[in-house]
Amino acid sequence: MKQTLLYHYKGRFSVKDWTVLDLFQKQVAEHPSNVAVVFEDKTLTYLELDVLFNQLVNYTFAYNSVNGDSSITSIN
Repeated sequence: MKQTLLYHYKGRFSVKDWTVLDLFQKQVAEHPSNVAVVFEDKTLTYLELDVLFNQLVNYTFAYNSVNGDSSITSIN
């Protein structure tokens, strides 16, 4: 995955030590109204996808026991 990201973004900005989440947040900040996901006749912008992801994370924290070993990260 990291090799793909390095190839795709090479020359536009440094991706050293960047995660997929970092790159996604950059897209949300720079292009919130651009289409991020298309499925059949449905589309979601980066901002809409970010809102839905945050709702999922908050739901998970609120209704499940999350310990220190969890890999779930909130983007607020």
